[in-house]
Amino acid sequence: MIVQLIESDTKILKEKIQSPKVLSLEADFSPQAVSIMLCLIDLNCIIVPLTESVAHKKDEFKRIAEVEVSIIVKDENFSVDFENTTATHEILTKLKNENHPGLILFSSESTGENKAAVHDFLYLLRACW
Repeated sequence: MIVQLIESDTKILKEKIQSPKVLSLEADFSPQAVSIMLCLIDLNCIIVPLTESVAHKKDEFKRIAEVEVSIIVKDENFSVDFENTTATHEILTKLKNENHPGLILFSSESTGENKAAVHDFLYLLRACW
């Protein structure tokens, strides 16, 4: 099942997204969300995973991460929405120029401000092998 999802999602996403882009993946854990995340890694996108638990901070997280495209997963369907933003932060630009997929995660706001941590997905994947 997941292989068919990945093949189908890859075809759709390649047509819609000129990679690399900074994307929010708004979804809870599901086969569809996992499939899309794997496709985005393959397209060298920088992914900002957002779940329903952070819905009240979604706009702030998207602003901080300079999200260019939002992918919203509902059940077995998803939509692709283009934001009016261009990612210009030097770390994001470096990942894009090197064609490396990335992952942006947020820390808790123990200091009163949310902070983003940007990871090069290739290094994370290599660490797992």
